[in-house]
Amino acid sequence: MTRNDPTTGKFTQGNPGRPKGSRNARTRRWEEVGELLVNEHAGRFADVLERLMSSDKVNEQVKGAELFLRALEFVHPKRKREGAPDPLDWTSVLR
Repeated sequence: MTRNDPTTGKFTQGNPGRPKGSRNARTRRWEEVGELLVNEHAGRFADVLERLMSSDKVNEQVKGAELFLRALEFVHPKRKREGAPDPLDWTSVLR
């Protein structure tokens, strides 16, 4: 059985492709790398953040906060705000 039709690129009869919801190999490898980074380097990252945030210098505190927020995006990606009105959108007030 051939994997797909060379003229159309579609799967041939009887070949449904990858099961729905399964992850491809590259995604699984990236998840493994992420786990390794978290397990091996999270303590060191926490130490760096602690040093920056407890510094007397404001610029180091700001740097620590920026690093924390950047790292947080990997855990909780930015999401579109839904349901809450945009405070800068005056079109609904002017109607």
